[in-house]
Amino acid sequence: MQNDKDKLVKKMAKLLQEGATMLNYTCPKCNTLIYRLPNKKIICPSCNSEIIIQKEDSSVQKFTNTPTDSKIYNFEELSRIILSKIDVLNKKLQDEIDYGQMDKILTILEKLLSLHEKISTLHQYSGGN
Repeated sequence: MQNDKDKLVKKMAKLLQEGATMLNYTCPKCNTLIYRLPNKKIICPSCNSEIIIQKEDSSVQKFTNTPTDSKIYNFEELSRIILSKIDVLNKKLQDEIDYGQMDKILTILEKLLSLHEKISTLHQYSGGN
């Protein structure tokens, strides 16, 4: 297992030496960081898939893996959405007087906060800021 990781790290280092750029996105197939080659082709060094980035508008990006057409999410966008929902629920909780509804809101808030923490950790692990 460690030998496979060593090979992958060496392959990633070689890509960088050859002028490739490490991107802050991961492969939708295997979750390894992806690289843009000098010829502008984007690849995953782990599963050797070619990745295509499709821009829908200036704020949202979709990523597709050529063979499987899988999609991954932009960590910042997902984090922003979750924080927005937390804000909405926080305001709703302030106005709520029914304890049953308060309990439901608090349960959802707890899940959203946990999810936000996990996304932040994944974003840091994948090379995000």
